[in-house]
This record gives sequence, structure tokens and C-alpha cells, in this order.
Amino acid sequence: MSGVRRVGVDETSCKKRHDYITAFVDLDAKRVLFATKGKAASAVKAFKQDLLVHGGKPSQILTFSCDMSKAFLFGVKEHFAKARVVLDKFHIVKLLSGAVDQTRRAETNSNTEKGTRFLWLYNPSKLSPKQASKLDDLMTKEAFTQTAEAYQLRLAFQRMFGLTGTRAKKYLAAWLDTALESGIQAIEKVAETIFQMTEHIPRLVHRTSLQRNPRRTQQRPAKHQKQS
Repeated sequence: MSGVRRVGVDETSCKKRHDYITAFVDLDAKRVLFATKGKAASAVKAFKQDLLVHGGKPSQILTFSCDMSKAFLFGVKEHFAKARVVLDKFHIVKLLSGAVDQTRRAETNSNTEKGTRFLWLYNPSKLSPKQASKLDDLMTKEAFTQTAEAYQLRLAFQRMFGLTGTRAKKYLAAWLDTALESGIQAIEKVAETIFQMTEHIPRLVHRTSLQRNPRRTQQRPAKHQKQS
């Protein structure tokens, strides 16, 4: 493992007991390096031990690509002090998709549009003409007002990955303002997490540079505490 520089990490639950398996992948060679039961900091420690056994060194790992688990971030900091943590597009969009689905489930409690879950989870380009037409119809219904807005916010966030530098920074700042003021609890929760983790998102500037807007730094924490 002496040649490994960039590592991708993913957690998967298995069986109905919600046991977790964490896999570590060489992002350059596209191969699985190590897998272990458990998740977060304990899994990172186990990977470090396996890396040492197979001729690698913690100092050689430059980047970890993972989700937003604070426990995992702590594990990387403790065992791979020189590595940078990068939150990849897949994990961020997965959180937003979860927020869309959570919003949909809350709204479907009061209407009869069952069996439409997958329509809200796919990008428009992945839908057939018939499915796209059905989704367009759902988005015009009052019963799905918040779900439709959550879906559009997810798509808007994905468009940011086509931008770089100052344009990406300004786009994210505008997206955060919109998402945090949307009134959609699930989206606001994810948006606050993204704000806290901005320094780990590739192509974007550090969180400190986004704090120039006093409304975002002073009002958001109070708003979050009020809802919890």
C-alpha cells in the first residue's frame, strides 16, 4: 500500500440489525484496500493498522473522500494528521436527496399520491418522458409544495459543481441563503451542515470567507436552536 495517496470511504449498513461495514478504496487505482465492521473513528483506526501492516504509512495519505460524519472527521484528524478531508459530490447530494424524501413523506401523509418516491430522487435526465411528465404534474400540486421546492434546491446545488473559484463561492452563498430561509426543516438542517463543512467541499473556499454576511453568522445558530 506504499503507493496509496487518495482514499475514498463509504459506510454500508447490512442486514436488518443495521450493522455497518466501512470500505476504504484507492481512488487512483480504483480498488478496495480494506473493509471492516463498524464505522467512524474506530474504522479509521483499523484502516491505519492495516495500512502499516502492508507497508504503508499514515503520512503518505494526502486525501480522504467521505461523508459528513463528525466522528469520522475526528478519526482522520487523530490517525492521519497530514491528510485533507474532502466531502465528495455523491455524499452531499445523498444528504439532499434524503431531505427531499423526508419532506415528501411528511406531505404524502395527507394525500393519495403513493408510489412516486423514485421520481423525486432521480435527476430529470434519468427520467423517461412519461415519468418526467408525471413529475411535472406533481410539482404543480399544492399537496407537494415543499417537496417540489426541496427538489429544486437539490438540483440547484448540483449545478454548483460546474463552477469554480469566485463564481462557486458566490453561488454557494446565494444557495445557502435560499435554503436556510426556505422554511423546509429537512433542507435547512442539511444546509446548516453544509455551511459548517464548507472547508471540506472541493472547488469551494473556506467557511471563514463565507461569514462576511452577518445575517448568516449571527442569525443561523439561533434559528437552528429554535427548531430543535
